[in-house]
Amino acid sequence: MREQVIQVVEQYIDAVRHNDASALPLHQDAVCVFPTSTYRGAAAFQKGLDDFARVMKSIEVIRLVVDGEHCVAILNIDTIFGVIPFAEHIHVANGQIVSIRGYYDPRPMLGGMNTPAGSTTERRARMDAAQLRTFGTKYTAAWCSREAVRVAALYGENGSLTINEGTPSVGRTAITAAAQDFMTTFPDMVVAMDDVSLEGDHAVYRWTLTGTNAGPGGTGKPVRISGYEEWTFDLNGLIAESNGHFDEAEYQRQLRVGVAGAA
Repeated sequence: MREQVIQVVEQYIDAVRHNDASALPLHQDAVCVFPTSTYRGAAAFQKGLDDFARVMKSIEVIRLVVDGEHCVAILNIDTIFGVIPFAEHIHVANGQIVSIRGYYDPRPMLGGMNTPAGSTTERRARMDAAQLRTFGTKYTAAWCSREAVRVAALYGENGSLTINEGTPSVGRTAITAAAQDFMTTFPDMVVAMDDVSLEGDHAVYRWTLTGTNAGPGGTGKPVRISGYEEWTFDLNGLIAESNGHFDEAEYQRQLRVGVAGAA
């Protein structure tokens, strides 16, 4: 029995490690209880696994302690919030997991999340510097693609983009429209990432836009403007909120007469 229990537990850990819900050896009515979530049934756990996989980097197995049908798995799970020690009491019956009770200190996760003011409960997460630079590169490429939907895809479903403290564009449809406005104004638009960094509880993305005001009703004048966005992220690693800033007066001037020093 001991060998079968270990085999099932190792299969479970490997499925979590690779975010492979189809490989989870869970009974359909399994109950899985953790400090911040309870999953009743395999389908509920599978859905929760996809969310957890977005913040997990790796799993290190420290020890498996087996007693009959029960196993305690001692783990170190590396997440975007840091390494968090886990202990999971796993009950295996007839080759399937029928229950899991997980124990860990949730404060590192909760400390890496912010709850916005008001009634919204969207959770937010930090990225490390390497992840942030990778994300910034994708974001820059999306703006240069001239496909506004690619920009919006890097925002959460209810993400928001606010430009110069204007009315927020909330949701991917609105964000697509906001990005398309720039792409229409500047058909040859190129966005360069000047820098991206972690600053306190948010990230700052610094950019420079160059292009020709050649869209409908445009002046044909060249524009070069720099600015920055302040980002917070949701637990899916997408932008929950972006606050963009640039010199609006200078931007409007360049739309009319072009960038200083241009031929």
